[in-house]
Amino acid sequence: MASNDMDTMFRYKMSINPATIHQIGKIAELHKQVLTSGFLSRLDTAILGKLYKLILKEGILLAAVTDDSSLAGFVSFSHDTKKLMRMFVKSSPDIYLRLFITYLRHPSFVLRSLETMLAPFKHGNNNKGIRNIPASELLSIVVNPAVQHTGTGTALLQKLEGELKKRKIYSYKVVAGEQLISANRFYQKNEFLLTDRIRIHGKTMSNVFVKSLSID
Repeated sequence: MASNDMDTMFRYKMSINPATIHQIGKIAELHKQVLTSGFLSRLDTAILGKLYKLILKEGILLAAVTDDSSLAGFVSFSHDTKKLMRMFVKSSPDIYLRLFITYLRHPSFVLRSLETMLAPFKHGNNNKGIRNIPASELLSIVVNPAVQHTGTGTALLQKLEGELKKRKIYSYKVVAGEQLISANRFYQKNEFLLTDRIRIHGKTMSNVFVKSLSID
């Protein structure tokens, strides 16, 4: 982490720990507030909450909290996104009812939801057909707008990678829409390598980055 990032990050006190079940509602709300372009952000917080409860159980969900108990951000990770999406759609009957209501209000979401659910199945091979893309995936890093540019995103990533090493996971991927310039720069700055490009929504391309961690 650059020295200027360190200086800004510690202008306020922050701790990063595994999220608790009581923080799921705030995490879902922050997701909807910040990740406005994605399909999941169009769903209500109840459905998002079910997804994050599943991530908390099956993957890694870390929350950054300031000294006044405000949610500064979070990072979510899945050991196997294909398995996670299968479990999500089967986890509770009321998900289908809520999705149906959403589809009635926004018919275009039918296609976008299917594309989102199928996205994890679109990569796994690079363009030459060599299987070298790990199943483990960084799903999202979300920072509260109130504390942006304070190094919170970098701190969340470093904390996640510490957790991955504890679990002996030394390689993982992240998918970022090609149009998300700042996100792509963030991953490249943090030593992710562009490994594949896929289409998730229509003609829009997404970049698949992979990062390998050192074995301490």
